Amino acid sequence: MAHFAKINSDNIVETVVVVSNDVATTEQAGVDFLNTLYGTSDVWKQTSYNTYGNEHKLGGTPFRKNFAGMGYTYDSSKDAFIEPQPYPSWTMDETTCLWNAPIPYPEDGKLYIWDEQTYQEDNIRVFAFNQGSGVVNVPTLSLLRNNTYIFDVSDSSNDGYSLGFKFSHGKEYTTGVSESGTAGTSGATVTINVGENAPNRLKYYCKNNGNNAGNWIAVDNDSTSGQSKTITVSVSSNPAGLGWLLLTG
Repeated sequence: MAHFAKINSDNIVETVVVVSNDVATTEQAGVDFLNTLYGTSDVWKQTSYNTYGNEHKLGGTPFRKNFAGMGYTYDSSKDAFIEPQPYPSWTMDETTCLWNAPIPYPEDGKLYIWDEQTYQEDNIRVFAFNQGSGVVNVPTLSLLRNNTYIFDVSDSSNDGYSLGFKFSHGKEYTTGVSESGTAGTSGATVTINVGENAPNRLKYYCKNNGNNAGNWIAVDNDSTSGQSKTITVSVSSNPAGLGWLLLTG
């Protein structure tokens, strides 16, 4: 038996039907039969029941990457049937046209389900700083009064993540703060001149995406003044990596 998927104007599969191999001697013969049967001129594409992930279950030649299902998309550029994206964080493998989780499925023989909310909450984007001894995700910073700190935000990962400062009570802190360029572009910096009257406690945060990307800043006195220090900034994912939840019961 041959299977044919009906494709609508948005390239979405509306239904899949079966046609005898005696009728569908070629794909076009099957298409002509169906349009004659239904009195239409619909778009039909043949699909292989035994094809999944660009492999044929019986060792034959895979056809259009995956067997079509209702709601699947037909991608003409890939000549492939693609199931709907199951979760926003999953990405498609171009070879198999299957969706993959950002974290591999645990290989401990137990059953898990994907929890998108847990993944998103646990894998927020955070600021990472390199003060000369390696990159550290979302650290507590220590700044000294009467010194200048230049935060290099030119790394492309900073695009869409503007570094800012707040008082501990939440109001934006702008004293001695200046910006040059746009975060994520060459030469972009955020500079803070920590004055004599700077509070003992500040917070750095992302002005575009809220408090989750930042942490606290401790401000102390220093016997020397007038020093300048450059700190390289990037944005990365919190690497804890939750998402697969164990099924129990």
